This record gives sequence, C-alpha cells and structure tokens, in this order.
Amino acid sequence: MRSGWPAAGIAALAAVAIGLSAPGAGARAPGGPDGPAALGARAPRQTVRLVLDLAGRDPAGLARLVDAGRAVSPAAYARRFGPRPREVSTVTRILAGDGLAAAWVPGSPLLTVAGAVEAVERAFDVRLERRRSPAGAAYLVPAGPWRLPPGLGRVVTALVGLDGAPTYHPAGAIWTRVGTDEGSAGPSGLGGFTPDQVRGFYNFDPLYAGGLDGQGQTVVFLEISGYLAGDIAEYSSQFGLPSPDLGPPVTSPAWGSPEAVGSAGWEPEAEMDLEIVHALAPGARLVVYEAGPTPGDLLQALQAAIRSYPQAVFSVSLGACEQAEVARAWSSLFTELASSRGTALVSSGDSGAFICPSAGHAPRPSVSSPADVPDVTAVGGTTAFLGQGDTYGAEAAWGSPVEQVGSGGGLSSVFPRPSWQDVPGVVGPLSDGMRQVPDVSAIGDALTGWDVVAQGRWEVAAGTSAAAPLWAALIALADEALARHGLPAVGFADRALYYLGSVAAKLPAQPFHEVVRGDNLYYRAGPGWNFAAGWGSPNASGLVDDFLLYEKAFG
Repeated sequence: MRSGWPAAGIAALAAVAIGLSAPGAGARAPGGPDGPAALGARAPRQTVRLVLDLAGRDPAGLARLVDAGRAVSPAAYARRFGPRPREVSTVTRILAGDGLAAAWVPGSPLLTVAGAVEAVERAFDVRLERRRSPAGAAYLVPAGPWRLPPGLGRVVTALVGLDGAPTYHPAGAIWTRVGTDEGSAGPSGLGGFTPDQVRGFYNFDPLYAGGLDGQGQTVVFLEISGYLAGDIAEYSSQFGLPSPDLGPPVTSPAWGSPEAVGSAGWEPEAEMDLEIVHALAPGARLVVYEAGPTPGDLLQALQAAIRSYPQAVFSVSLGACEQAEVARAWSSLFTELASSRGTALVSSGDSGAFICPSAGHAPRPSVSSPADVPDVTAVGGTTAFLGQGDTYGAEAAWGSPVEQVGSGGGLSSVFPRPSWQDVPGVVGPLSDGMRQVPDVSAIGDALTGWDVVAQGRWEVAAGTSAAAPLWAALIALADEALARHGLPAVGFADRALYYLGSVAAKLPAQPFHEVVRGDNLYYRAGPGWNFAAGWGSPNASGLVDDFLLYEKAFG
C-alpha cells in the first residue's frame, strides 16, 4: 500500500483497499459488478498450489513454553509439538488418491500441496473460476463452498490457496515524492530523517558508544518485491555506513513471482526495509526472502526462512484484512519461530483501525494480519517531532482523517487475548477478550519520515513498514548485547515488553516513550498501553538495559 504526492502541495492520499482473503468452507467467491472480472473457463491442467495447516501435538504445552520464554531446538520442536508423522502420511495418501502431490518437512506445521485444477476440484468438491484483478492479475477463486476430503478434518486445521487473489500488500510504505533526479548528490533539504537523527531521537547512540552494531546477528526480511542493490549501496555511501552484509535474495518457483525490479507494478518496499535496518544495525547480516503476494506464496517462503534461520530477527512489512484460515496458518509458523527463540516484528498496517474493506456499508474496526498473531510483535506508527540537537522531542499517534491513513490497531476477531497482555493498563473498557494490537510503535507518518533511496531517487518514506524494521534493528542490537553477557536472545519479545511496560515506573532506565496524543482514526492514544501506539516508541539504550535486567531475572 503506497501512494505518492508532490512535496510542494500535499494532496489527499486515497485509501487503498486490501484484497479479499481466501474463503473458508461454506464461503462464496468474490464477484459481482464491482468485483474482479470473470475470465471464463479455467485451464483444467493448470497447477494449483495449496498450503494446509496441520494440527500439532500438545498445543497447550507449546503455548506455555513460549509464554514462559523457554526455547527448544527445531528437532525437539518437531518431536514434541509438530504434527504426528503417521497422521501426515494419512493426509498425503488421501490427497494422492485425488491426484495431488504433498510435500512435508518433518516437524513443520504446514503441508504444501500441488496438483492440476481438476484434481483440486475433485479433492475439495469445488469448482474454481478465473478472475482478473483491477491491476490485471489473473487468478482462480472458488465458485462456491468447498469441503475437506473425508478423513482430513481431525488433522487439517486450515486450508490456504484455493483463492489465488493477490491479497497481500506492503503494510505499507507511504512515499512522499520529493526526490531529485537519478544520480543526485544526496538528500540534503528533503526534510526526512537521516540515520543520525533517528539514532539521536530514539537514543541509540549510547549503544554504539558501547560497541554494539549488530555483529553476529541476522535480520530476515519477507518481501513481495525485488530491490536494487545499487540503491542500498548509494544509501550506505551517503551516510558513511559500511557496505551491507547482503547476499542475493532467496527465491523459489513454488513461492510465486514477486514484483520484478523496474516493472510497472514494482514497489521498492524492500529497499526501505533494508536501508532502515542497515542504518541502525550496520553490522547485522541481512537476508531477503522473496515471494508472490498470495497467502500461500508467503507462507511457503516464511516456512523456508524459519527452517534456515530459526533464531533470527524477522522483519515483516506486509498485511491484509484478518481472515481466520490464513491467520491460523501464519500463527503456526510464528509460534514455531518463537519456540526456537526467534523474533518477529510485523507492521500493523497503514489504514488506521479500518484495514478490512467495507463493501458498501459503514466500515468496522479491524486489524491487519499477520500483525494479529499473538507470537509476533505488532508495530504501529507515530508522527515524530525532532527535539533540539537531534534529541527526542515528541510523538503523536499517527492518524490523518483527510488522507484516511494511520497506524493499524484494534482487536483481533480470531485470536484470544494472550496471557501476557493481562497486565495493568492493557485490559480496559474497550477490551473484549481478544488479542490487542499494536504492541509498540515508531515513526510511521511520511510527513516525518525517513530519507531513503528508492528506484534511483532520494525520497521521504515511512508507514508502519518503516516502524517494523526499526524495531528489528533494535532487537538485533539487544541480542548482541545479551550474547556478550552470556544471556539468551530476546526471542519472542512481547513477553518482556509487556512486563517492562507494566513496571516501567520502577525501572532504572525507561524502556519506552509514551505516546499520549493523537489517534489512529478510531482509537485515541493515552498514558501507558493504547490501541493507537501500543506501549509507545523505544528509548533504545534504556530498553536494551532493561532486556539485560529482564533476562538475568527471568531468562
């Protein structure tokens, strides 16, 4: 989700509707006069790729392990909590009888399935129809209800991929087109934040003075678009950063096609993500996984990334309207990551409290997925005001009623409120027993955004897509500090963040800047935790000190 406007006269930014998610059993396919255009008969031998979420063993025990901050190796996770191999074999055999091929990595909560359209229709008792999105992408959708084959109901908890609509978008970078021509000397006068200003604003400098730079840490990015390595190099040169430890992106034909660099639809989201993390944790290794924009594509790429980097910091600046089947599959993977002490930072979205399309009626508050998943740290956005000498000035929750953009936040309709959110100041009159979003926040308003290089141009950009990588860089620095003291990595961060927020007044170093002003188009900010900005933005040096205290006491 991004739009641009001239710096000299900022016009209204149109809200971008998020695509429809995969329907569950009994749901109807999208269509109608205002929906995607029908394309007629589908090719019966076209290959369809699906993802099945599988029931694991001892889900209550897994939740207790993650909530307690404990970790297990991937092998131990597979043995104790992963799906039972015998049950997976049964599912595979049943699907094979309908002509579908299944692949499973032992221990993984997901099973990937591929087969011809006619085989999928036979297996799930559904007819698939072709549609074309307004952007021109052709895809298949169910023409009516679908059913799991007999014998799969006990094992398969969610099915993703029958609806092949390009659902996911950056969650999302809002760009101010103020760049100069390609080959310009740099961002002087653009008006965005430089790395030094952000470092001063959020108090990163004491961390660098102590020798931290992210060395030995890995940050993994899940992206739906490519990037220009030359832009990252120009950014690094402009701000005196070392060359990034960045290899070629990881891709697979099974994960669909990301937006190609330079194509008409290409959005340089990945470039901003990489530049922000490199600016704040210049010694960290950066790894990009690229996939297509459908839930099935992204889930497969994330599964592969977690298998390769089970203890890394993950930065995810993607989102879509919360939908139960897809959300459960996201949750299974992120819980697996949390169980190995990996950390996930996910953008909460840029549509304020109204991420889901309203379909002609008054919009209802909703949240973005996968920011809704309990085992990720959902990151909202703020409007930031620089203080004298590049110090912290003030922040407000990001919400612009004219442009209809703002920090995603609200109540999940899928996940119950996790135990670590049951702390003073979080449960209040607006709580309804469900997961509350976001957890924390950082700069998100493009009017107070970052100077970045994108598509060969210097621009000012932000969105919660900028806030998530900022927090990912900070966690990488915290993990480096913890390792120096022989302590485990932060891992699933919310357990510590909510504890620190609830006792902040008693801590020697304040972990957050409270955000008490503004709103996200529905929820108002206020003292302590709130639906517009979570606990607020980081006091980076103080928060790392507090992580050290926390891990010494509870790790």
